[in-house]
Amino acid sequence: MMHLAFGQAVKNKLLAENLVEGVRLPKAEKHEMRVLDREEQTRLVLAARRAPEPAAFGIIFDLFTGLRMGELCGLRWENVDMDGRSIKVCETRNRLRNFDDSIETSTAWRR
Repeated sequence: MMHLAFGQAVKNKLLAENLVEGVRLPKAEKHEMRVLDREEQTRLVLAARRAPEPAAFGIIFDLFTGLRMGELCGLRWENVDMDGRSIKVCETRNRLRNFDDSIETSTAWRR
């Protein structure tokens, strides 16, 4: 992001050179993903079914579809075809931090 911004500043003749040219971010350390075993999945489904919050259904739905969190949050009823027994993932949602007042906001992105 900064590279693009400084590059635009160079094009606009606000800077003589891109100050972040050549800067490389350190690679993030990769951690092995832990997957729930069958017993843990069963306990999760039972706990979600007992939960009073309607959003708990999203946990069950996600467990059986494998959707990413953003894909799950971007689903709309118009993407669900009950007769055809299919779901189209057309949108995703991302949480973006608003650094001005520390409130997280949600943004939709179409695929």
